[in-house]
Order: sequence, then structure tokens, then C-alpha cells
Amino acid sequence: MMSYTNVLDVLFKSVNMHLVATSPIVNKTVRLWCLSVPNLVQTFLVNDQFIYVNCLSHDKGFSFVGVYGANTYFVRRIFWRDLSFLTGPSCILGDFNVVLSVDDCKGRVAPNKVSYIEFIDWINNNDLTSMPCYTWCNGRSGLHIIDRNLDRALCIGACLDE
Repeated sequence: MMSYTNVLDVLFKSVNMHLVATSPIVNKTVRLWCLSVPNLVQTFLVNDQFIYVNCLSHDKGFSFVGVYGANTYFVRRIFWRDLSFLTGPSCILGDFNVVLSVDDCKGRVAPNKVSYIEFIDWINNNDLTSMPCYTWCNGRSGLHIIDRNLDRALCIGACLDE
């Protein structure tokens, strides 16, 4: 019988991909996976909230960050600090677990104001542009619904020009 790791290796090779990195295991789960075609990823950095990869294709560099932000804003502050080094064409994509404003929410539970103000400040301080985002919902209706735009793509201005 093939191990789980061997099955993944066979699957990745069948689509000409290889596993570059995974985030640390949290609650017996790997929350982030980074796959790449061979020889595209030059460097990478991994922590429990993101995977950063620097890619080189046709002599052009590009950075990509996959995100699964912590559920608590004081832990996400570490994420904001750790990702403030990005320059050049970069895209940051994933579940940030924070909204940009109260307009990103539906339901009776208001978002934490400190949390989204810090998120907006981080976006502005790093010259990021927010692309259209996706919605997360708790699956309930009526008074019990919680509907929030937590998933999004952010791009450094230079990325939009490339």
C-alpha cells in the first residue's frame, strides 16, 4: 500500500508539478500548500500564516504569497509585520480573516474595528491594491447569519503594471 506522501508525489508528477512547501501543521492539518512547475520557484519563506515564494520566469521576477490569516487580530499583527518587506511585482492571495470595513459584513455581529483599521493601514503602507474578493458565510440565515468578505487578492502596484 502506498503512503499518503507517495500518493501525493505521484499525483503532483502526473500534472508536472512538485511540492515546494507546506505551512506547519496546526490542529493536525496543513493549512497551506505551495505547488509549482519545475524550476519556477527560486526562494520561499514559510510560517503558520503564509507561504511566500519568489519566482523567475522569462527573466522576470514575481512574488506570490498564499495566506491563511490567524483568527485573532493580535496574532495577525505578526503577519502584517512579516510581510512588510515585499517590493516589486507581488500578489498576496488567500483568507485574511479580516474585513476592510463594516460594509464587508452582514449579520448582527460587528467586525473588530481595530482589526480592520490595522488591515487598511497595512494595505496602504505597502502600496497594495485590493482586487475583487469572495464571501465567507456561516451557512445560517435570518438573525443568525454571519456573512463576511475575508478572502481577497492584494497586489503591489508594480504587479498591476506588469
